[in-house]
Amino acid sequence: MKWSDLYLNVGTYVSPVYNINSQFEVYENAFDYAYQNNDGSVDVFVRISYDGSTWEPWIKINQVANEAEYFKDTFYGLNNCKFQYKVVLTSGGGVSPVFYNFSASFKGSYVIDNIGDDVCKPELWITKRNSAGTIRLYNETNGQILELANLNKDETVYIDCENEDIVSSLPMVYRYDNHNNEFLQLEVGENFLTGEGDFELSIRHEFKLLQG
Repeated sequence: MKWSDLYLNVGTYVSPVYNINSQFEVYENAFDYAYQNNDGSVDVFVRISYDGSTWEPWIKINQVANEAEYFKDTFYGLNNCKFQYKVVLTSGGGVSPVFYNFSASFKGSYVIDNIGDDVCKPELWITKRNSAGTIRLYNETNGQILELANLNKDETVYIDCENEDIVSSLPMVYRYDNHNNEFLQLEVGENFLTGEGDFELSIRHEFKLLQG
């Protein structure tokens, strides 16, 4: 028996601290990495700080059933959010493990918690900003995509999702033909809303309670 057989060689890399602060309420995370265990093993971890100084425990993300994680903090939010990853390589002799690369993406969303007993169809005020164009509002919870095409800069469109009414702030402008006939629906529980197209969104809703 060789002395090298009596212990394991362990190497650890800890990334710099990355600033991922935003005005979103929650991040859905996707991690991509590549490595070879060879005759050893590789463990990949991530952690987050919501206040910029106090860190959550390391979370192992490789070789687990579900790598998807949601970063969410109801007290600090994501305004001061920071992120790190760590790689631990363990060699037991023979060919050493190799780690090639790591990348992370953070998809921000806003959360509406429907605390009622039935789906909710809210009222929306959508204002196009920065330039004319198309906006899309996604409900990641149920897969809905609400689209309004060819909006003018600073135009506001009111949508009553319950009654399927659409009204533009511009005179003599009708937006039914620019709408994909999808009206936002908030499922019971948490709804994760994202969007694209540079717009401001205001929502008014009333959750439905069924009489027992």
